[in-house]
Amino acid sequence: MLNGVCHARFASGMGSAPPVERPALLVREPRRLLRRRGPMGSAAVGSAPAGEDSATAVVASLVSVRDEGGVLSTGWASLRADTSRMPEEQTASIPPEPLLQVIVNLARFHREHEQFYAQAPLRQAGELQARSRALKSLADRWSVTDVGESAGNAFAGAEDLNAPGLVAESGILFMEGADEPVELQRLKRDVREIAEDSEQTGIWLAHAMEQAWEAVGLLAAYPVLADLLGERHRIVANDWQSAGLLALVAHLLRRSIDLLDRVKFSPAALRADLGSQRNAPAYLFSASELLDRAADLLAESATLVRDNERRWRVFGARVRRLPSD
Repeated sequence: MLNGVCHARFASGMGSAPPVERPALLVREPRRLLRRRGPMGSAAVGSAPAGEDSATAVVASLVSVRDEGGVLSTGWASLRADTSRMPEEQTASIPPEPLLQVIVNLARFHREHEQFYAQAPLRQAGELQARSRALKSLADRWSVTDVGESAGNAFAGAEDLNAPGLVAESGILFMEGADEPVELQRLKRDVREIAEDSEQTGIWLAHAMEQAWEAVGLLAAYPVLADLLGERHRIVANDWQSAGLLALVAHLLRRSIDLLDRVKFSPAALRADLGSQRNAPAYLFSASELLDRAADLLAESATLVRDNERRWRVFGARVRRLPSD
Protein backbone atom coordinates (compact mmCIF):
# COMPACT_ATOMS: atom_id res chain seq x y z
CA MET A 1 0.00 0.00 0.00
CA LEU A 2 1.56 2.00 0.51
CA ASN A 3 1.90 0.84 0.77
CA GLY A 4 1.08 1.77 1.56
CA VAL A 5 0.52 0.47 0.57
CA CYS A 6 0.95 -1.07 -2.97
CA HIS A 7 0.30 -4.66 -3.62
CA ALA A 8 -0.83 -4.00 -7.12
CA ARG A 9 0.50 -7.06 -8.82
CA PHE A 10 -2.26 -9.28 -7.44
CA ALA A 11 -4.24 -6.59 -9.16
CA SER A 12 -3.75 -7.96 -12.53
CA GLY A 13 -6.24 -10.73 -12.04
CA MET A 14 -6.25 -14.07 -10.38
CA GLY A 15 -3.69 -15.51 -12.61
CA SER A 16 -2.21 -13.23 -15.13
CA ALA A 17 1.44 -13.29 -14.27
CA PRO A 18 3.22 -10.10 -15.31
CA PRO A 19 7.00 -9.75 -15.07
CA VAL A 20 8.33 -8.96 -11.63
CA GLU A 21 8.26 -5.22 -11.01
CA ARG A 22 9.08 -2.97 -8.11
CA PRO A 23 6.06 -1.86 -6.08
CA ALA A 24 4.27 1.18 -7.44
CA LEU A 25 4.83 2.88 -4.08
CA LEU A 26 8.53 3.03 -4.94
CA VAL A 27 8.35 3.34 -8.71
CA ARG A 28 6.30 6.25 -10.01
CA GLU A 29 5.31 4.79 -13.35
CA PRO A 30 1.97 2.98 -13.03
CA ARG A 31 0.56 4.65 -16.15
CA ARG A 32 3.39 3.19 -18.24
CA LEU A 33 2.79 -0.21 -16.69
CA LEU A 34 -0.92 0.01 -17.42
CA ARG A 35 -0.26 0.83 -21.06
CA ARG A 36 2.10 -2.12 -21.36
CA ARG A 37 -0.36 -4.63 -19.95
CA GLY A 38 -3.42 -5.99 -21.62
CA PRO A 39 -6.99 -5.82 -20.27
CA MET A 40 -6.38 -8.49 -17.65
CA GLY A 41 -3.04 -7.04 -16.60
CA SER A 42 -0.81 -9.13 -18.84
CA ALA A 43 0.59 -8.24 -22.22
CA ALA A 44 -0.08 -11.67 -23.60
CA VAL A 45 -3.27 -13.14 -22.20
CA GLY A 46 -4.99 -15.20 -24.85
CA SER A 47 -8.66 -15.55 -25.62
CA ALA A 48 -10.42 -18.85 -26.03
CA PRO A 49 -10.89 -20.12 -29.56
CA ALA A 50 -14.46 -20.81 -30.58
CA GLY A 51 -15.77 -24.05 -29.16
CA GLU A 52 -13.49 -24.30 -26.14
CA ASP A 53 -15.10 -25.58 -22.95
CA SER A 54 -15.66 -23.36 -19.93
CA ALA A 55 -12.82 -24.84 -17.90
CA THR A 56 -10.31 -24.07 -20.63
CA ALA A 57 -11.77 -20.59 -21.05
CA VAL A 58 -11.26 -19.88 -17.35
CA VAL A 59 -7.66 -21.01 -17.58
CA ALA A 60 -7.17 -18.85 -20.66
CA SER A 61 -8.33 -15.75 -18.86
CA LEU A 62 -6.16 -16.37 -15.83
CA VAL A 63 -2.88 -17.86 -17.03
CA SER A 64 -0.18 -15.92 -18.84
CA VAL A 65 0.85 -17.47 -22.12
CA ARG A 66 4.36 -16.13 -22.17
CA ASP A 67 7.44 -17.25 -20.30
CA GLU A 68 9.24 -14.20 -18.92
CA GLY A 69 11.41 -14.27 -15.84
CA GLY A 70 10.32 -17.75 -14.82
CA VAL A 71 6.59 -17.09 -15.17
CA LEU A 72 4.40 -20.10 -15.86
CA SER A 73 4.06 -20.47 -19.63
CA THR A 74 1.54 -22.54 -21.48
CA GLY A 75 -0.26 -22.58 -24.81
CA TRP A 76 -3.71 -23.52 -25.93
CA ALA A 77 -2.62 -26.99 -26.99
CA SER A 78 -1.30 -27.90 -23.54
CA LEU A 79 -4.34 -26.39 -21.82
CA ARG A 80 -6.67 -28.48 -23.94
CA ALA A 81 -4.59 -31.56 -23.19
CA ASP A 82 -4.64 -30.88 -19.45
CA THR A 83 -8.40 -30.48 -19.28
CA SER A 84 -9.18 -33.28 -21.71
CA ARG A 85 -7.37 -35.82 -19.54
CA MET A 86 -9.56 -34.96 -16.55
CA PRO A 87 -12.86 -36.73 -15.95
CA GLU A 88 -15.81 -34.49 -16.78
CA GLU A 89 -17.05 -34.35 -13.19
CA GLN A 90 -13.56 -33.42 -11.93
CA THR A 91 -13.17 -30.70 -14.55
CA ALA A 92 -16.39 -29.19 -13.27
CA SER A 93 -15.31 -29.11 -9.61
CA ILE A 94 -11.51 -28.68 -9.37
CA PRO A 95 -9.48 -26.08 -11.29
CA PRO A 96 -7.21 -27.61 -13.95
CA GLU A 97 -3.58 -28.05 -12.92
CA PRO A 98 -2.11 -25.01 -14.75
CA LEU A 99 -4.66 -22.72 -13.15
CA LEU A 100 -4.22 -24.40 -9.77
CA GLN A 101 -0.47 -23.75 -9.90
CA VAL A 102 -1.10 -20.06 -10.52
CA ILE A 103 -3.64 -19.82 -7.69
CA VAL A 104 -1.21 -21.48 -5.25
CA ASN A 105 1.59 -19.16 -6.38
CA LEU A 106 -0.52 -16.04 -5.88
CA ALA A 107 -1.79 -17.16 -2.49
CA ARG A 108 1.77 -17.65 -1.29
CA PHE A 109 3.64 -14.67 -2.68
CA HIS A 110 0.93 -12.03 -2.41
CA ARG A 111 0.27 -13.02 1.16
CA GLU A 112 3.97 -12.36 1.84
CA HIS A 113 3.82 -9.12 -0.16
CA GLU A 114 0.90 -7.88 1.90
CA GLN A 115 2.69 -8.71 5.14
CA PHE A 116 5.19 -6.01 4.18
CA TYR A 117 2.52 -3.51 3.12
CA ALA A 118 0.60 -4.02 6.32
CA GLN A 119 3.56 -2.24 7.98
CA ALA A 120 5.00 0.19 5.42
CA PRO A 121 2.08 2.69 5.56
CA LEU A 122 2.42 2.83 9.33
CA ARG A 123 5.98 4.06 8.95
CA GLN A 124 4.83 6.72 6.48
CA ALA A 125 2.05 7.71 8.85
CA GLY A 126 4.60 8.16 11.63
CA GLU A 127 6.72 10.40 9.39
CA LEU A 128 3.73 12.57 8.53
CA GLN A 129 2.80 12.87 12.19
CA ALA A 130 6.32 14.04 13.00
CA ARG A 131 6.06 16.73 10.34
CA SER A 132 2.65 17.72 11.67
CA ARG A 133 4.05 18.09 15.19
CA ALA A 134 6.79 20.36 13.86
CA LEU A 135 4.26 22.63 12.18
CA LYS A 136 2.12 22.74 15.33
CA SER A 137 5.15 23.64 17.45
CA LEU A 138 5.94 26.56 15.17
CA ALA A 139 2.29 27.65 15.10
CA ASP A 140 2.06 27.51 18.90
CA ARG A 141 5.20 29.59 19.22
CA TRP A 142 4.13 32.16 16.65
CA SER A 143 0.69 32.50 18.22
CA VAL A 144 2.13 34.03 21.41
CA THR A 145 5.61 35.30 20.64
CA ASP A 146 6.51 38.95 20.87
CA VAL A 147 8.17 40.02 17.66
CA GLY A 148 11.81 40.82 18.27
CA GLU A 149 14.55 42.64 16.44
CA SER A 150 17.18 41.01 14.31
CA ALA A 151 20.24 40.02 16.32
CA GLY A 152 22.47 41.49 13.66
CA ASN A 153 24.55 38.35 13.09
CA ALA A 154 23.43 36.46 9.98
CA PHE A 155 24.07 33.09 11.64
CA ALA A 156 22.33 33.88 14.91
CA GLY A 157 19.17 31.99 15.72
CA ALA A 158 15.94 34.00 15.71
CA GLU A 159 14.86 33.95 19.35
CA ASP A 160 11.28 34.98 18.60
CA LEU A 161 10.74 32.50 15.71
CA ASN A 162 12.34 29.24 16.81
CA ALA A 163 10.11 26.93 18.83
CA PRO A 164 11.55 25.50 22.08
CA GLY A 165 13.03 22.04 21.51
CA LEU A 166 12.10 21.92 17.82
CA VAL A 167 15.58 22.66 16.49
CA ALA A 168 16.98 19.56 18.15
CA GLU A 169 14.00 17.39 17.16
CA SER A 170 13.51 18.42 13.53
CA GLY A 171 16.50 20.55 12.57
CA ILE A 172 14.21 23.47 11.64
CA LEU A 173 16.28 26.55 12.49
CA PHE A 174 15.41 30.13 11.65
CA MET A 175 18.59 32.20 11.34
CA GLU A 176 18.66 35.96 11.09
CA GLY A 177 20.46 36.13 7.77
CA ALA A 178 18.76 33.19 6.06
CA ASP A 179 15.56 32.81 4.08
CA GLU A 180 13.20 29.85 4.54
CA PRO A 181 14.96 27.10 6.55
CA VAL A 182 16.17 24.29 4.33
CA GLU A 183 14.50 21.80 6.68
CA LEU A 184 11.10 23.33 5.95
CA GLN A 185 11.82 23.14 2.23
CA ARG A 186 12.71 19.48 2.69
CA LEU A 187 9.53 18.88 4.71
CA LYS A 188 7.38 20.22 1.88
CA ARG A 189 9.35 18.29 -0.74
CA ASP A 190 8.93 15.03 1.17
CA VAL A 191 5.19 15.58 1.57
CA ARG A 192 4.87 16.25 -2.17
CA GLU A 193 6.68 13.00 -2.92
CA ILE A 194 4.38 11.01 -0.64
CA ALA A 195 1.40 12.64 -2.35
CA GLU A 196 2.71 11.72 -5.79
CA ASP A 197 3.46 8.15 -4.78
CA SER A 198 0.07 7.76 -3.09
CA GLU A 199 -1.84 9.08 -6.09
CA GLN A 200 -0.08 6.88 -8.62
CA THR A 201 -0.26 3.82 -6.39
CA GLY A 202 -3.98 4.43 -5.86
CA ILE A 203 -4.62 4.73 -9.61
CA TRP A 204 -2.70 1.54 -10.34
CA LEU A 205 -4.25 -0.41 -7.51
CA ALA A 206 -7.81 0.66 -8.29
CA HIS A 207 -7.45 -0.40 -11.92
CA ALA A 208 -5.85 -3.64 -10.83
CA MET A 209 -8.58 -4.50 -8.35
CA GLU A 210 -11.26 -3.82 -10.96
CA GLN A 211 -9.63 -6.49 -13.13
CA ALA A 212 -9.06 -8.82 -10.18
CA TRP A 213 -12.72 -8.61 -9.20
CA GLU A 214 -13.75 -9.99 -12.58
CA ALA A 215 -11.07 -12.66 -12.55
CA VAL A 216 -11.86 -13.92 -9.04
CA GLY A 217 -15.50 -14.21 -10.04
CA LEU A 218 -14.51 -16.86 -12.57
CA LEU A 219 -13.53 -19.17 -9.71
CA ALA A 220 -17.23 -19.63 -8.98
CA ALA A 221 -17.09 -22.24 -11.75
CA TYR A 222 -15.40 -24.60 -9.25
CA PRO A 223 -17.69 -25.77 -6.41
CA VAL A 224 -14.72 -27.00 -4.38
CA LEU A 225 -13.82 -23.33 -3.80
CA ALA A 226 -17.36 -22.09 -3.24
CA ASP A 227 -17.05 -21.64 0.53
CA LEU A 228 -13.88 -19.55 0.09
CA LEU A 229 -15.16 -17.14 -2.53
CA GLY A 230 -16.24 -14.73 0.19
CA GLU A 231 -12.71 -14.68 1.61
CA ARG A 232 -11.09 -14.17 -1.79
CA HIS A 233 -13.49 -11.40 -2.78
CA ARG A 234 -12.93 -9.71 0.59
CA ILE A 235 -9.19 -9.55 -0.15
CA VAL A 236 -9.90 -7.74 -3.39
CA ALA A 237 -12.45 -5.46 -1.69
CA ASN A 238 -9.99 -4.50 1.04
CA ASP A 239 -7.29 -3.69 -1.47
CA TRP A 240 -9.75 -1.74 -3.61
CA GLN A 241 -10.78 0.30 -0.58
CA SER A 242 -7.12 0.87 0.20
CA ALA A 243 -6.67 2.30 -3.29
CA GLY A 244 -9.41 4.82 -2.60
CA LEU A 245 -7.77 5.84 0.67
CA LEU A 246 -4.47 6.43 -1.11
CA ALA A 247 -6.16 8.74 -3.59
CA LEU A 248 -7.62 10.76 -0.73
CA VAL A 249 -4.24 10.85 1.03
CA ALA A 250 -2.75 12.46 -2.07
CA HIS A 251 -5.45 15.18 -2.08
CA LEU A 252 -4.94 15.94 1.61
CA LEU A 253 -1.17 16.18 1.31
CA ARG A 254 -1.27 18.43 -1.73
CA ARG A 255 -3.74 20.76 -0.05
CA SER A 256 -1.52 20.95 3.03
CA ILE A 257 1.33 22.13 0.79
CA ASP A 258 -0.98 24.70 -0.81
CA LEU A 259 -1.64 26.13 2.65
CA LEU A 260 2.04 26.21 3.57
CA ASP A 261 2.82 28.00 0.31
CA ARG A 262 0.62 30.84 1.58
CA VAL A 263 3.24 31.57 4.22
CA LYS A 264 6.50 33.39 3.51
CA PHE A 265 9.01 31.83 5.86
CA SER A 266 11.84 34.37 5.81
CA PRO A 267 12.41 35.98 9.24
CA ALA A 268 11.58 39.42 7.89
CA ALA A 269 8.29 38.32 6.30
CA LEU A 270 7.27 36.30 9.35
CA ARG A 271 7.93 39.22 11.71
CA ALA A 272 5.88 41.50 9.46
CA ASP A 273 2.94 39.05 9.63
CA LEU A 274 3.27 38.30 13.34
CA GLY A 275 3.38 42.00 14.08
CA SER A 276 0.05 42.56 12.37
CA GLN A 277 -2.47 39.91 11.24
CA ARG A 278 -0.70 36.76 12.55
CA ASN A 279 -2.00 34.66 9.66
CA ALA A 280 0.98 32.30 9.58
CA PRO A 281 0.02 30.28 12.70
CA ALA A 282 -3.49 29.63 11.34
CA TYR A 283 -2.14 28.32 8.03
CA LEU A 284 0.33 26.04 9.85
CA PHE A 285 -2.33 24.64 12.16
CA SER A 286 -4.63 23.86 9.22
CA ALA A 287 -1.82 22.29 7.18
CA SER A 288 -0.84 20.11 10.14
CA GLU A 289 -4.44 18.92 10.56
CA LEU A 290 -4.50 17.76 6.93
CA LEU A 291 -1.23 15.90 7.50
CA ASP A 292 -2.79 14.26 10.55
CA ARG A 293 -5.78 13.05 8.57
CA ALA A 294 -3.55 11.72 5.80
CA ALA A 295 -1.59 9.80 8.42
CA ASP A 296 -4.83 8.37 9.82
CA LEU A 297 -5.87 7.15 6.37
CA LEU A 298 -2.49 5.53 5.76
CA ALA A 299 -2.94 3.67 9.03
CA GLU A 300 -6.42 2.59 7.90
CA SER A 301 -4.91 1.35 4.66
CA ALA A 302 -2.43 -0.77 6.60
CA THR A 303 -5.29 -2.15 8.71
CA LEU A 304 -7.21 -3.19 5.60
CA VAL A 305 -4.18 -5.03 4.24
CA ARG A 306 -3.49 -6.69 7.57
CA ASP A 307 -7.10 -7.89 7.63
CA ASN A 308 -6.26 -9.98 4.55
CA GLU A 309 -3.65 -12.07 6.36
CA ARG A 310 -5.98 -14.76 7.68
CA ARG A 311 -7.97 -14.78 4.44
CA TRP A 312 -4.86 -15.47 2.37
CA ARG A 313 -3.79 -18.17 4.85
CA VAL A 314 -7.12 -19.99 4.75
CA PHE A 315 -7.48 -19.69 0.99
CA GLY A 316 -3.89 -20.80 0.36
CA ALA A 317 -4.16 -23.81 2.65
CA ARG A 318 -7.26 -25.01 0.83
CA VAL A 319 -5.90 -24.72 -2.70
CA ARG A 320 -2.64 -26.43 -1.70
CA ARG A 321 -4.67 -29.44 -0.53
CA LEU A 322 -6.75 -29.74 -3.68
CA PRO A 323 -4.41 -32.00 -5.71
CA SER A 324 -4.33 -34.55 -2.88
CA ASP A 325 -8.04 -34.39 -1.99
